[in-house]
Amino acid sequence: MTIRGKVVIVTGAARGIGKAIAEEFGKAGACLFLIARSKDELEQITLHLARYECDVLAESYDIADPRQVDLAVEAGLKRFGRVDVLVNNAGVQGPIGPVEDLDFWECKRVVEVNLLATLRFIQKVIPGMKRHAWGRIINMSGGGGTGPLPRFCPYAASKAAIVRLTETVAEEVKAYGITVNAIAPGNVKTRMTEQALSAGERAGTEYLQKLKELAKGGGVSPYLAAELALILASDEAQSITGRLISAVWDDWRELIGRAEQIQATDIYTLRRILPKDRGFDW
Repeated sequence: MTIRGKVVIVTGAARGIGKAIAEEFGKAGACLFLIARSKDELEQITLHLARYECDVLAESYDIADPRQVDLAVEAGLKRFGRVDVLVNNAGVQGPIGPVEDLDFWECKRVVEVNLLATLRFIQKVIPGMKRHAWGRIINMSGGGGTGPLPRFCPYAASKAAIVRLTETVAEEVKAYGITVNAIAPGNVKTRMTEQALSAGERAGTEYLQKLKELAKGGGVSPYLAAELALILASDEAQSITGRLISAVWDDWRELIGRAEQIQATDIYTLRRILPKDRGFDW
């Protein structure tokens, strides 16, 4: 993979999937700008990455505030001069329970972090990517991105929006050497898992049981999503864009070899199912 020397922004980089992504890109020789809220955790990941001798800038920002996003991108540009790859990994789960019981302002924050911060980062990096005629934007979908997730309404809605945002922006920038894709990381055991377990019955009986089984089994490795991100960020993935790819269920190691077939169809996209798709003639 041609990643060495690329400047990569990773949001939510201090733990879980973001930490795994930072590590994989660090191993590959990328220049990393890591963003998270916890300064202590950023210090820890920076120390951890020292073994790979990669250039790392790690700073704390609250990306729910668009002004903080602007400051973050400016800091990255000041340090590295450009942004080649943007990995929008940061996200929050938000309130859990029946939709009518959820605190509206907590729901609003979910949208601000999961969707609007992603949008703002994209807005800030695209001009530079266009000037260099090269760029990779990788967004993070999740539970509810392709189907309903009862009791997690704001989270599910924000992740579905990420998928359509990905497809739409991909169409806008494909003529400039920029690709935009989304990853569904699978049931990775993270702090969100702990929060959902703590919610108890508010998470729903069936889903709560799945979470308990996930907690016992350890969940999906975050490094699957990290390895997929590495492929999507490479030169070799130039023709893959506007897709939602599952780190767990899709054969993404063969992605590049199947690029022509994928891009010629609606494979790995979010679409409305019509009656004829299910064999009906109405």
